[in-house]
Amino acid sequence: MRWLKQNKPRPYLTSYAQSGEDILAHNVLCRHMKIAKPTYIDIGAHEPVRLSNTYLLYTLGSRGLLIEPDPDCVKKLRSMRHLDTVLAAGISADGAGEAEFYRLNQPTLNTFSLRDAQEACAQGPYEIIEQMKVPVLPIAQAIDEHFLGRPNFVSIDAEGLDISILKSYDFERHAPELICIESAEFCENNIGALRNEIFELLDAKGYFLYASTYLNGLFVNRQAWQERVGPPPKQTLHPAKQTTQPTISAAA
Repeated sequence: MRWLKQNKPRPYLTSYAQSGEDILAHNVLCRHMKIAKPTYIDIGAHEPVRLSNTYLLYTLGSRGLLIEPDPDCVKKLRSMRHLDTVLAAGISADGAGEAEFYRLNQPTLNTFSLRDAQEACAQGPYEIIEQMKVPVLPIAQAIDEHFLGRPNFVSIDAEGLDISILKSYDFERHAPELICIESAEFCENNIGALRNEIFELLDAKGYFLYASTYLNGLFVNRQAWQERVGPPPKQTLHPAKQTTQPTISAAA
């Protein structure tokens, strides 16, 4: 009985993300790295709760910057995530201005890439329902103007522009402890091919793969892990070339 009182079970966490990415992020930042209330930047935030990689952290007291170009989603975000900063814009690697934004009848596929929109429509019962111009700005400008300091967690879901955003990210000034990014191509009827360039780029920037849900990869800053937890896992970065298994247990 004394043991039970001293070893109370941890409360269960509810996942709101696509495949438990939010619980995995909580494991890295809160349980392993002991960051009480991690800050975040959610690029392509979409819905405030459903399929969100950051809402779980929000419910636990964390706050951050939500970047979303779809005006309907922006209204929902500002209504339900009013303690977060919501930026109604897209992220561009080519400077500030305006860009064509393609809205589909499946909002999760909305994109700035006409090619990606057309490919999605060719694979399933989707169609472009609206084309509109929306403001865009570089990620460094978004952070400097709308975020204080360096984020602990960056989630990127930009439907076709993930790699260009990653390449334009200033890792010298704003390197987060954790990055979650779509690591596989969209495919309606099967699992899409892995985006090898993402794994190679983040490896070069000093990140290791903590977990992969295949659709998304969670990458941890090696130096931050070394300082807060200990030596990072000895593994190759690409899931197909793993030499050891990354930590993926939500109860770890």
